[in-house]
Amino acid sequence: MSLFQAKLWKNCATCHFWAGQRKTNDVQSGVRAEPSCCGECMEARYKGMRRFATNSCLKWRIWDVLA
Repeated sequence: MSLFQAKLWKNCATCHFWAGQRKTNDVQSGVRAEPSCCGECMEARYKGMRRFATNSCLKWRIWDVLA
């Protein structure tokens, strides 16, 4: 499992709109997710599309538990 830091990686794993399998690290500054993990995007532009944890887009918003 890889660690993605929201300050460094603005990708699906750290995004509010991504519904993939992930969990925060101990201090809630980053996310642990498998890079090959797929999840559904809930943002209007990509709604319902399967996206990898490593994907990114211009609609990225930090996951609420990391803020």
